[in-house]
Amino acid sequence: MKPCFGYIRVSSQKQGDGVSLEAQKDAITDFASREQLEIIKWFEEKETAAKAGRTVFGQMMKELKRGGAAGLIIHRIDRSARNFRDWGAIGELSDAGVDVHFATESLDFRSRGGRLVADIQMAVAADYCRNLSIEARKGISTGISAADRARTVAVAIDPESEASDIVTPGHIFPLLARDGGVLV
Repeated sequence: MKPCFGYIRVSSQKQGDGVSLEAQKDAITDFASREQLEIIKWFEEKETAAKAGRTVFGQMMKELKRGGAAGLIIHRIDRSARNFRDWGAIGELSDAGVDVHFATESLDFRSRGGRLVADIQMAVAADYCRNLSIEARKGISTGISAADRARTVAVAIDPESEASDIVTPGHIFPLLARDGGVLV
């Protein structure tokens, strides 16, 4: 069995089922079993991938460059990177012979077509970060409920609100206002 590192990441503690650290680990473990790969070390991170410089990601990349494992398994592309610098580093690993796998993506990262699809998906993930959703900084719990979303909208449209009253990412995707409304 080929030795691989497993990498799991959440941007925040608020991420729910399907993308939780535990759910990612389960999906990667199942993938490794099906593909006859062995997870020899886990790297777990609780930080956004929007900007380069994640500590755990950096440590993992150093170990992979030193030959610490023959492969890397990540839950899905947007868990790996949402910025082009980190994505480029993953591409360089693959070019150097480290097998890069995405447990929930049906693509072969070593093939031209698989790499192209992965590059496009990463570009979409990076675009998402540039056009992030918003959430009120105070007065909400998870951000998912109708009440939390209403609170965020109220803060966002309040002329007395300041930029510091809003955080990203969140659960509301703001639209730009224009005369006659946004749907005309």
